[in-house]
Amino acid sequence: MDKNQIALKYLNKDPLLNADIIDSIIHHQADVIYADSLGVMVFNNNSDAYGISADIETDIDGMLNLCKADADCFVTHQDFYFNKIEERFGLKQKVECYQAVYTKKIPIQHSYDFEIRELTLDYIDFVVKNYSRSADADYITERINSKCMYGAFLGADIMGFIGVHDEGAMGMLEVMAEHKRKGVGYALEAYLINEKLKQGHIPYAHIIISNTASYSLQKKLGLEFADGIVSWVF
Repeated sequence: MDKNQIALKYLNKDPLLNADIIDSIIHHQADVIYADSLGVMVFNNNSDAYGISADIETDIDGMLNLCKADADCFVTHQDFYFNKIEERFGLKQKVECYQAVYTKKIPIQHSYDFEIRELTLDYIDFVVKNYSRSADADYITERINSKCMYGAFLGADIMGFIGVHDEGAMGMLEVMAEHKRKGVGYALEAYLINEKLKQGHIPYAHIIISNTASYSLQKKLGLEFADGIVSWVF
């Protein structure tokens, strides 16, 4: 087996927890840096982040030796090697997330009385202003140019937006205050899930563990949650 096959064999032992890495390998968005029967590490060429999933018996030190000396972002799928990453690279920030995955092969059937369409560069400032997480104009510009951001429109009025992050996770979902409780968030994510299915991707999202509203939305949409926690370390 080649390195990709070895990696996928390991990752598919827990396809929910590892859905993000699996999707990045299948769609050639990540290079497999390390793979054996005990663990996998990839480098995502879109996000410049290393993704790691490993058993506790694996050689984490040997794995980290393969990283660039100035590595500054990791997506970890277990917690036991966080201290090693912190010590080696001086990275102290950790954002813990649930991994939610849409595992069905059929699109979500849903109707709504507004239009959902791809965002254009005209909406860069609007997204930057209204996105509740930090994002700069360059990142939003790149995401729009990648044709993976969508808005819900009622006439000329934009009700909310959603997108795909550079590593492949669905996110950036925001609904304007005056349009909340109208099913806009549900419709936007359902639309994006269906787009991901058309493209052959695994629709998945990283939900910050304190975000109870997003957790509930994923449940309502029928996504399944991995048993473990995925952490962004930077």
